[in-house]
Amino acid sequence: MKKPLVLIASAAFVAGAYIWSFGVPASVSPFIGAETETPAASNTRPAGRRGGGVTSVVLTPLTLMPYEDTLHAVGSAKALQSATVTSDVSGKITALNLTPNTQVSQGDSLVQLDDRVERLNLEKAEGELAQARDAVSRYERLRATGNATVSDVAISDARLAQQLAEVNVGLAQLALDDRTVLAPISGTLGLSDLNVGDTLGAGMAIVTIDNADALIVDFELPERSIALLAKGREVLLGTPSLTGRVFTGHITSFDSRIDPTTRSVSVEARVENADGDLWPGMTFSVRLIDQTAPMAALPSTAVTWSRDGARIWVAQDGTAVQQPITIVHRRNDLVWLDVDVPAGTMVVTEGAQKMRAGAKIMDVGDHAAEEQVPQAERVNAPARPSGTPSSEQPT
Repeated sequence: MKKPLVLIASAAFVAGAYIWSFGVPASVSPFIGAETETPAASNTRPAGRRGGGVTSVVLTPLTLMPYEDTLHAVGSAKALQSATVTSDVSGKITALNLTPNTQVSQGDSLVQLDDRVERLNLEKAEGELAQARDAVSRYERLRATGNATVSDVAISDARLAQQLAEVNVGLAQLALDDRTVLAPISGTLGLSDLNVGDTLGAGMAIVTIDNADALIVDFELPERSIALLAKGREVLLGTPSLTGRVFTGHITSFDSRIDPTTRSVSVEARVENADGDLWPGMTFSVRLIDQTAPMAALPSTAVTWSRDGARIWVAQDGTAVQQPITIVHRRNDLVWLDVDVPAGTMVVTEGAQKMRAGAKIMDVGDHAAEEQVPQAERVNAPARPSGTPSSEQPT
């Protein structure tokens, strides 16, 4: 007794599910007193498979848009030219020109050391040179008058003495020049703790000079960015010191190999600093933007998968046609595709998972519903007797 009841209940459940999904068959409705579904009622049924084998879906036109990929990095700036000034000799400081944050030109005197000994040595060398030149001139005059007492050896020795005297003058002049420390480049002076009267040691750092007319920003990019690296490529820079401002720089150089530890490549970009707002040592956030040519883009819900790969369903004359695709990029709910489908083609973006090849489809998206509202109103409107004037017609 229990088994027949289970079979009857199962049959009733299957019949109810069929009627809910496909409606009451036309051949059966006269016997059970069911009313035939009107077109207006058909349009209000939730998306799904309809009677007659039509599947409700949402169609979206395939659009073309570029894919924008932004690489982020953090970098540190250095001056276009930078130098640490040192002295080649030691000595007592007699004069200074090291006012911080002042501009100096290449060749300006920065530090003067006591040079009294060097000046005396130069005067002595110059005197010896003058004496050697007089000796050579005297010998040459005697030889020119036919004086036999002047031998070739004597003249040769006099000329050699003159050359040695010239060398000694040069050495003395170099020693004197070393007592004055000059600016090696043009730029802005940094801080220095030297004072007049201090003893400066050879090789001791005196002051730094930075030419910050432009800055070089060092940063690192991941390995996947190497295809984007090119000299002159634009990068966008920001610094927390100047919030809200964006500076434009250009790549000037990059390393020739990938770091085996960080799997990144070192890059340098130059940013102009004519106003002097940027300082060496600043931290910069770096953005490298890569924008592709316009590509086919769709919501990710349009993509279905099978053993053959990714597919989308394209609407052709009310029928769903499967189209193979290759997903190139993905961001949030959008995918960029490599697909042989023209822009504007209607693609199934909701309901794609229930599609079968050759299935009849009906668009129930928002744009389709707006077009169907006037038609539904016309279907449900009562018939007007012939000859009755319309409210839209003049009486």
